[in-house]
Amino acid sequence: MEFFYATRIHYLRRNRFYKIYVKEEELWLGQIGRQFYGEKDYYGNSIILGILYWLLRKIWVVPRGKKKEAKLDNITSRDQFLKQRGNVIIRFEDIIKVKINELESMLTSQSNNGTLTLTLEGPNELELILEEKTNLLQLEDVFHSIPVKRVDYLW
Repeated sequence: MEFFYATRIHYLRRNRFYKIYVKEEELWLGQIGRQFYGEKDYYGNSIILGILYWLLRKIWVVPRGKKKEAKLDNITSRDQFLKQRGNVIIRFEDIIKVKINELESMLTSQSNNGTLTLTLEGPNELELILEEKTNLLQLEDVFHSIPVKRVDYLW
């Protein structure tokens, strides 16, 4: 698995949609979109708002995200990756605990494949909602091949 997609939920700010690249010793989180990037985020709204959002998404949000994703795919330098706003690099040695949960998260209206929780050194915890097409078995292999102290599976 070279990459997967995930959403980081923020309760007081806009959510972040990431393309996560699995490198040899690091996870590179490249921010592609924000609050309403998911395909089904406009469901549940009124019909008029849904149609307006669908048009906005089709004309502006998705093309902009695809352009940013293509730019991220071509970056090979660590420094160049970190210069872009919203991008984060997590070293595997900083990860203390990994929890993969197959149960669908209710924190977003997007269809999802569960959550990935990374506990980092210090009081930091990063909870990511996995996109629906993420293969959990391949994700499991990613974290078994690195020195992570504990891997929990809730399925």
